Amino acid sequence: MSDAFGGESAPKPKKKKKSSGSWFQQQPTGVKIGIAAGVAVPVLVLAIWGYMGDDKPAPRPMPPRKPTPDVADAGNNSADDTTTDDTTADDTTADDTTADDTTADDTTADDTTADDTAGDDAPTAPADENAEDEERPEDLAQWKKEHFYSARKEEDAKLIEAVALLGKPFAGKAMAGNAAGLLAGILPPPEKEVEPPEDDTNPRHRPRPRRSDPKLIEAVVAALDANGSTRAREILQDILAGRIPTDDDQAAVKITLEALAANPCLENERILFLAITTAEQMRGDDDAAPDDAAPDDETPDDETPDDETPDDTPTTPAVTASELREQAFKAAEPIASAKFRLALAKYLAKPDTPLLQRESFQPLIHERHPDNIEAQLYLYQREETSKATKMTLEEYFIVYSSQALAAVLGVEAEAVDPSRQSSYSRTESDQPATADPDLPYQIAARLWAASSVAAVQKRLGEVDSLEKADAQVLTLAATMPIESIRPLVLDVLRKQFDDGPKELISAGLSKSLVSDPALLPPLKMLVRKQTPSRTSSKDVRDNFVKIREEWEKYTKESIRTWCDRFHAVASAADATAPQASLPIKLPPDAKPTAQFHVRLPGSAAEKLGGVTPGPVDVHYIRIEETAKLKTRLGYYRRAIGTRGEPGQIDKAIWLDSYRVIPQTGNVLSIELLITQVEPPKEEDAAEPEDLVIEILAIQIKDPTKN
Repeated sequence: MSDAFGGESAPKPKKKKKSSGSWFQQQPTGVKIGIAAGVAVPVLVLAIWGYMGDDKPAPRPMPPRKPTPDVADAGNNSADDTTTDDTTADDTTADDTTADDTTADDTTADDTTADDTAGDDAPTAPADENAEDEERPEDLAQWKKEHFYSARKEEDAKLIEAVALLGKPFAGKAMAGNAAGLLAGILPPPEKEVEPPEDDTNPRHRPRPRRSDPKLIEAVVAALDANGSTRAREILQDILAGRIPTDDDQAAVKITLEALAANPCLENERILFLAITTAEQMRGDDDAAPDDAAPDDETPDDETPDDETPDDTPTTPAVTASELREQAFKAAEPIASAKFRLALAKYLAKPDTPLLQRESFQPLIHERHPDNIEAQLYLYQREETSKATKMTLEEYFIVYSSQALAAVLGVEAEAVDPSRQSSYSRTESDQPATADPDLPYQIAARLWAASSVAAVQKRLGEVDSLEKADAQVLTLAATMPIESIRPLVLDVLRKQFDDGPKELISAGLSKSLVSDPALLPPLKMLVRKQTPSRTSSKDVRDNFVKIREEWEKYTKESIRTWCDRFHAVASAADATAPQASLPIKLPPDAKPTAQFHVRLPGSAAEKLGGVTPGPVDVHYIRIEETAKLKTRLGYYRRAIGTRGEPGQIDKAIWLDSYRVIPQTGNVLSIELLITQVEPPKEEDAAEPEDLVIEILAIQIKDPTKN
């Protein structure tokens, strides 16, 4: 017979004959009662003794857990070494972490196991109640998670040293997040064990957290910072926000801020910036009283009066939002990078930023500091920024642009900031600070960028005089060797010629500031071509002559300054080396004692981050010789092609020329200075004498073609 699925069905069992009953059933009723009572009573006694007696048999022991690797081994494992098969549910259950280890708001290494790296590599909590009673290894590298917790509970002095092993050794490792989670579990203080009477309901007798050792907080924070994982950064931020409990919130915040500032990097600055700009979100509104705040005239039942506070009860108040902001800014101010300052400038520019914060933080980004350039350029380009602020910023930009141009040209100038180091420098504090050689180029790349040039060009279009405010923006433009700015500068000089160069001289443009050398030739020709109107009155013509003489003086000062500047750097160079083809042919017996040549854009453009200076070639030659003055004057007049009468610059005889170079679209301007070291007496004028001959040649694109 087949069943419903095609298989053979089982045969039906044979019927058994009805039994007449068991032996017990066949006994008389009295015998049955006696037998039942004799069996039941002993069983009941045994049951009661088993449940209520003190000699209860021990339960069957559970099999031992798979041993976990020590901290040192965990740090050496990569993500490839861990699999989901290595971790069972027993490794990360709620029973593994007690209330002493962490709170609901905190995260231990168990919490980060799934998020960071799974497996037995992760430190785990004790598997049973007796795990914390195990003796901790002398070798701290062999400590497991339960050893850290038991050391925390017992206030073992070695814990501070052991905590460091969860920091730098884990940096960049797959288990860094787990180590950071364990550090977070160590930080909250364990509760003090108290055995109050069973009927004691006094809240003062409840378990209270022990006072945290500031050295332990410092060690944990230092380890988190050295750990460097994303989880470690989150925990540092949680400490500042008060989300990880300590019994000394003031110390925890102070130590954390100091650690972040002591190790300046972009990630740490981000945390400091958040503490400054989002303090209310992190700590709550200072003005908002907690819902459970007690009236001033009574003390809640679950609080201890101040005059009766036990030694082990937390006494320091929590850090407020305003305190956090103030302390975070104080920590960030000395190490604030250019990115931090730019972000702060944008934050302060928001219309909803409180006035008090603007007044407190603006001085940082308004001071003259090289790391402020990006922030200040941001403010300078905003329409909302006041004119007075823009003028102050222009003063800073003039100095920085001049010093950056000096570096690009290779001439001497005062360093932008000799003590300023590269961003996020990790040099030891006891080492002397060194100047950043790339800083001038970094400044030039920002100040001469297209957006900055556009802002200056806009300001040049607004210039209607050479009074202080307008002369200032013209001075700034003159220090920017950008081809698109050069014709605008010359156009302003031509239109405002009658104002004279007084304010430009006052700004230092002809002497102390390093300006674009390409502006010198066209300025010289501009001054010479200016003439008074034929219909002008005598007073107007006389005033014009006076103004032109001031411009001529300004031009001569500029020529003298450039010669001195190039001589200062040329003296140390090999005067005999053929560094470049000379703009003129020297006399056969003349030997240069110093020479200097520079070409823009040249190799400097490689360091300017995409900014390209306008083209200009500069040659400086110095000759110290004994020769006849008249002979040399005749030779050089022919060599440079000048027919005019010599001029005078200080004590030197001045010859100059300005000519177009055919088929190049360039012009060559030559200034030749001959100085008599000791002018001879009249009767000895024809005799050889000691002469110093300086040649300054500047080649640029023809400005009339722009």
